Amino acid sequence: MQNQNFIVTGASSGIGFTISQHLLQLGASVVGIGRNEEKLLSIKNSYSNFNFVIKDLSDELDSLPDLIDLIVKDFGKIDGMVLCAGIQDTIPIGSLKYEKAKKLFDINYFSNLMLIKGFSKKRNHNIGASIVIISSITSSVGLPGISNYSASKAALVGLSKSLAVELSRENIRINCVSPGHIKTDLLANDKHLGNDFLSKIEHRYPLGLGTTDDIANIVEFLLSDKSKWITGSNIIIDGGLSINF
Repeated sequence: MQNQNFIVTGASSGIGFTISQHLLQLGASVVGIGRNEEKLLSIKNSYSNFNFVIKDLSDELDSLPDLIDLIVKDFGKIDGMVLCAGIQDTIPIGSLKYEKAKKLFDINYFSNLMLIKGFSKKRNHNIGASIVIISSITSSVGLPGISNYSASKAALVGLSKSLAVELSRENIRINCVSPGHIKTDLLANDKHLGNDFLSKIEHRYPLGLGTTDDIANIVEFLLSDKSKWITGSNIIIDGGLSINF
């Protein structure tokens, strides 16, 4: 990862925060995109090779390709991008409103689509670039109350498969990682799930609940040349949940 440049969205929390730190420790330069300036500054204060952009990815979606242009102008061509930004709402179908459902898709799906559009420009990426999208095990395993969230994550898997063919012409690889439940603030702060949600579901995981480091490790592999013959894949990393469901 020495002398390579990466973009990480959702870098101010959870999986994105950990992935950013892993890449920085390997000697890469990282531009983090997130909303929590305090958390992003905490990384910046520890790593001189980290820079960040404060951005709500649900705003002005058509401008997101231009954001990639600006990042490349300031920091150079990109070797890889990790798309971690996302939200989860636990809302039964009977209570779901269109506007809220659309906002979730704007963040979880459409923002990623537009960022990839900007990344795919020849002037913005280096040869052999890699994109990793964080999807979810809920894209293939049914759970109540999160139908819209699950659909947004399944859309990312479908997107990556088609784009893997299309972007291969530009020598770009694209893959998804689908984690099971990870101990993050996203889950801890979901008021619909309750404080004891993780303890209730842990028994379903043969290997226990995962950590953000577990996800960062597989993302490192997919960004590296060690995975140069892998594209269009969805790698499930769920501690065995899907085989014990």
